[in-house]
Amino acid sequence: MTAPSFDRDRFTLSVYGVLAVFSYGMALLGPAMPLLREDLGISRTIGGMHFSALALGSIASGLTSARLIRRFGRRTATLAGGVVLGIGGLVIALGGSPAVTIFGAYLLGHGGNIMLASMQAALSDHHGSFRAVAIGEANALSGLVFFLPGLVIAAVEWTGAGWRWAFTLPAIAWLVVFLPVRKLDVAPPHRDPEESSNRLLPGFVWTFWALTLAIAVEWSLSGWGAGYFVDEGGVTESTSAALVTLFYLSMAVGRFGGSLLSRRSDPLGMVPWSIGVATGGFLVFWAAPGVGWMIAGLIVAGLGVANLFPFITSVLFSLAPGRAETASAAVSVGGGMAVFAAPLTLGLIADGAGLAVAFSLIPVLLAAVVALSMMARRRSA
Repeated sequence: MTAPSFDRDRFTLSVYGVLAVFSYGMALLGPAMPLLREDLGISRTIGGMHFSALALGSIASGLTSARLIRRFGRRTATLAGGVVLGIGGLVIALGGSPAVTIFGAYLLGHGGNIMLASMQAALSDHHGSFRAVAIGEANALSGLVFFLPGLVIAAVEWTGAGWRWAFTLPAIAWLVVFLPVRKLDVAPPHRDPEESSNRLLPGFVWTFWALTLAIAVEWSLSGWGAGYFVDEGGVTESTSAALVTLFYLSMAVGRFGGSLLSRRSDPLGMVPWSIGVATGGFLVFWAAPGVGWMIAGLIVAGLGVANLFPFITSVLFSLAPGRAETASAAVSVGGGMAVFAAPLTLGLIADGAGLAVAFSLIPVLLAAVVALSMMARRRSA
């Protein structure tokens, strides 16, 4: 009898397309922040409020998405989320004050995470025991998309068009994937009512907090990495936007490798190894004597950070049998909490003491992820 294998079918590729649009929208603010701050004349604290608004949108989505998806279905929720995401990008592109652009960031977070909750649950249900592979691949492809905003922003700046044009692309990209999603059968599989009412398995809460802190690390580096190149490396804002894309590129490479490893390894057991690589790379980036070492450290850190989200997320889904929407909503809530607290906290510290001091929180967060993942593994064993 032939063993089941991972099938990258049309359904899977369509979901990957939706998640790519989501990823582009979520990755815009980091590389654009130095230019947005310069254009609007705002402090790092006000700049950090954009990340906080993005996070509040994610939290609001996570608290309501499971109910919304059950009421209207995954397809309708995904289509509506894409529209809100596109509008959020356009609001930022046209905004002339921080109040307007912060509202646009909220829309990005709310709409994008409705898409994420719907499609991530569909991907998990569709692939079952291969969910770790599917989620890993989806995040690897999303990682490739994550480095595009920095390149797009640098390109439009160098051509004189201005960074705001990069924020019009989510709406354009959504029009491209609209038709495939409209025809996609993303209804959840039929389940026994008793199975669907099962409690979350032991270890779910510990895994949730490990995921939340892992996302905090990722967004701290992506949110303020460009600013660190400016402050400590002495590069220009447009150059820093291009350099930080190397972090996303290394994350994409790391996630492709992690997707292969997850076919034969315990995802949660791989978390400490990933954190070891991330910590070593970050320390080089943080204490580097020059831009070259900073780039090398950021690339290695990206390879380590890359698999924290897909590994821990796949475990979270496995601890919620028959409740994919609940697990996906938890991802949005945890991610929103992380994006709300981490960049804003780093921004507040950086305004008073500099980014070098603010970044001292990252090793602490990485150590906490190790402790929480070990506790989750013990509880779920």
